[in-house]
Amino acid sequence: MSSTLHRIQVPSFDLHWFDEIPEGVHNYIFLPGGGGSAKTGVKNQIMVAEYQDEDKAQIQFRESCFTDTETRSSLCSGISSGSLPNNSKDQEVSIACALIDNFCSIYKLSQSKNNDAEGGLQFDKICEFAADFHEQEPVLNVSIVTSTGCIVTGGDDTVVRVWALKESNSKQDTSSSSTAAYQAVKLHEMKKHQSPVSALHEHPSKPWVVSSSKDGLAVIWDFETGKMLVDIPPVIEGVLSAKTNPTVAKLECRGCCFSPNECNVLYTMQSPKRGATFVIMWEIIHAVASADPVSDRNERITELSVRVRRKRQVASVPCTRLRISADGQYLAVGCSDGSVTIVSAGSLSAIQKYAHHDLPVTGLTFAPQRVLLSERGERTQALLASCSADNKLVIMRVQKGSLVVSTLIAVVVLLILAILFLFSHDISHMLHMY
Repeated sequence: MSSTLHRIQVPSFDLHWFDEIPEGVHNYIFLPGGGGSAKTGVKNQIMVAEYQDEDKAQIQFRESCFTDTETRSSLCSGISSGSLPNNSKDQEVSIACALIDNFCSIYKLSQSKNNDAEGGLQFDKICEFAADFHEQEPVLNVSIVTSTGCIVTGGDDTVVRVWALKESNSKQDTSSSSTAAYQAVKLHEMKKHQSPVSALHEHPSKPWVVSSSKDGLAVIWDFETGKMLVDIPPVIEGVLSAKTNPTVAKLECRGCCFSPNECNVLYTMQSPKRGATFVIMWEIIHAVASADPVSDRNERITELSVRVRRKRQVASVPCTRLRISADGQYLAVGCSDGSVTIVSAGSLSAIQKYAHHDLPVTGLTFAPQRVLLSERGERTQALLASCSADNKLVIMRVQKGSLVVSTLIAVVVLLILAILFLFSHDISHMLHMY
């Protein structure tokens, strides 16, 4: 494995590998960050870095999208991307969903007409809407754009919401109005969590999304119907724990993701505010189709249950991010001590740990499959990027064979320990004979 470190302009609070430009000739990484509301002179912005495949991971920084306005310091704390169907032109629209306080700012993305040769990216705001309504300090923590073009959000008010963007009939100039091109329509409010939502992830083949929360729960939802399919409490001693257990109240579910190639596998990440972090591998079972007695249309709903397949400690400190590679072979765990641990998705065994950051990891993302296919080195199995508020961006390569080598090393170590144990037992037995 290898890694390269790059200095970035401002503190970054999230990281997203963009994969929605139809022509697909550039590999962009989005890094939202800035100085916040403090008068430090550091502008709030979405930095755009272009990854270029060379002998070493090369990063070229392109023109940023600045998020401050004349009346508001607007720190972008999170970002996601996807595509919207464009009914009027019968083609998809590439978008970025930026989280600014409790608002979603939606940008249409396209290659810049001014500097195509340099790989520029143009941001045009097409919609902005409030999506968190906490009574005291509303804040959005996470969003995803689903494969169907819906936007799912979660924040401090504990509610998971599903939104659709509809083309507006307004004739206003889209360059000067945030609501002229599209309007956000709320489809569902999904309520179960009792604490802020920390992560969201879409199922690879079903209209499901999983959410995690600081209340310790992970919940699988049907985002097309707004129904909860199953809620998953924390795990203690390898079993599902009663919610009345006092230990459970101290655990937070800090991350969640579905496997991209095993449709019945889910991962969650849990830890207390201080202490070790565990990753749990779940098997989704007992999918039962049944008639909905409430619906006039006699809709069919799915009831799910889960069971623990495997649980393993992956860090001795609380963690901040959980991500899975495009091929489902690796998990990446970002930690509060600034380290990143790469884990086998099958065995949950640690493969490699990096400690490049001086502050907690705030952003973590695997490269899309398209980027891997364009890699010149045929040995690259996964490409991972991490960032922090320490102004560092780290690109890590996982090489083919790394998983095999780490497994062989573990087996050899166990064999050596077993031989030493037997040898010491034989010596002890001989000494007793004399």
